[in-house]
Amino acid sequence: MDVRQKLEAGEYKAKVEFPTKPTEPTVFRKTAKDLTREEAQALPAMKDDYDAAMKLYREGRHAHRRSEQEAIERFRNDMEEENQMIGHPKAEILWGKAWEEGHSNGLLNVLWYYEDLLELVK
Repeated sequence: MDVRQKLEAGEYKAKVEFPTKPTEPTVFRKTAKDLTREEAQALPAMKDDYDAAMKLYREGRHAHRRSEQEAIERFRNDMEEENQMIGHPKAEILWGKAWEEGHSNGLLNVLWYYEDLLELVK
């Protein structure tokens, strides 16, 4: 399977889903004088629960980013291998330019730029 086919098959997507951010309880936005007695008593436990949920969210976000970076590295390595660019003195420049021009519109655009620029270095 070539890089384009792998891209279309979703092989370069992050394996870890981006987590859903916990919703901050509305009671956190109230001033102390506006809290009911029940809200004031429940506030420490709510804060602990929210802090724990946010910690899990941040860990999940970092895991997603690592997974995304690994997928991009696989994509890059596969492109370099497919185009016989491994070890080429201009491989880093080629990748950098293709990434710079295309990544904001997705990996398919990076591939298009890479293939267009490849002609200049081969």
